[in-house]
Amino acid sequence: MIAELNFARTNPQRYAKERLETFLSYFTPSGMSYIEPGQIEMLTNGGVDAVKECIRYMKKARPIGKLKRNSKLSKAAQEFADDSNKNNIMGHVDSSGKTLRQRLSAYGFGSYTGECCSYGNKEAVYIVIQLLVDDGVASRGHRELIMDPNFNEAGVGVAEHPSFDFCAVIDFSDN
Repeated sequence: MIAELNFARTNPQRYAKERLETFLSYFTPSGMSYIEPGQIEMLTNGGVDAVKECIRYMKKARPIGKLKRNSKLSKAAQEFADDSNKNNIMGHVDSSGKTLRQRLSAYGFGSYTGECCSYGNKEAVYIVIQLLVDDGVASRGHRELIMDPNFNEAGVGVAEHPSFDFCAVIDFSDN
């Protein structure tokens, strides 16, 4: 997952061409749903327009530094992914009511942190595409987190999920 994030961060123009433009070819004629290879049809909010908007963003984006894997961030992300599975959680607050900042402060991380949660996708490439396109999220906050040059470390946790089959959690820090 971190390798896929780093591809997007270090070469956004190439990522747009090789990943996002290819992803457009998976859309059905309606332009509002797509079928990834070997998967079921997925409905979208913004359709091809959301993907095209992301392509434009990535083609203008400046390359930024790679993320390094951080074992504490990975542990925190895995704990949240497991909690999301066990308690059928979607979002960024755990079953005990702790926010991201509260969860990461227990591992010694400061206030400049971020988190992306993805549901349904199992492959890193499609998880990162989903988060970059950020369909249905007006602020495009997940894209902004991934492309934030201040983040230099990340950790990933993955687990099954009772409502979406699969969830992935990516925690970021500037430590």
